[in-house]
Amino acid sequence: FLRALDEGRPGVSEEIRTLLSQAKVTLKPYSTFFSEMGAVLKPDEKVFLEAHSSSLAVMSLVRPDLRVKGISPVEEFKACKNAVEIEGLKRACKRDSIALVQVLSSLEKQLAANGASASLPNEVDVCEMITAFRRKLELYVGDSFDTISSVGSNTSVVHYKPEKASCKKLSKDEMYLIDTGGQYQDGTTDVTRTVHFGTPTEEQKRFYS
Repeated sequence: FLRALDEGRPGVSEEIRTLLSQAKVTLKPYSTFFSEMGAVLKPDEKVFLEAHSSSLAVMSLVRPDLRVKGISPVEEFKACKNAVEIEGLKRACKRDSIALVQVLSSLEKQLAANGASASLPNEVDVCEMITAFRRKLELYVGDSFDTISSVGSNTSVVHYKPEKASCKKLSKDEMYLIDTGGQYQDGTTDVTRTVHFGTPTEEQKRFYS
């Protein structure tokens, strides 16, 4: 089940799609997961559930006496990287760092030049900015998740997602947090940085540390 199919994107290359098809794997939109599972699961058949990541909604699809809980073999495979995967991750992290440095450098210059100007970027602007920088990078597939771009009090909101109509503008007086990642053909990144574009107060320093 792929979110990309809900968004009108292929999600995987034709090569991968062909290999999955040969393995009798069918790709479907993520939004159809619950309706599809309702049709696939049999009333008296036991179902293996990954204990650490299965949501209550997924668990509820299976009767308690039919639930077999454990660690997914997929997680075990993913946890042990081979030499090719390790090298790919290193390259992807270095490549993605370019986009992050470009964003932070650009923001630093804009805030230094504009101060309290109304033209300062807001939280959503930064999300769009880092995606634009990533698109210029080699082997870019997409963002690995929605960028968490937050200013001041919004930095304390778990999995905060800025909205254009209500988000904050960046400021030289408030802390800024960005949690972002890129999906590349050779690896996936996820990085969080907390910065201050002015002079942080003693209280802000205490909160940061």
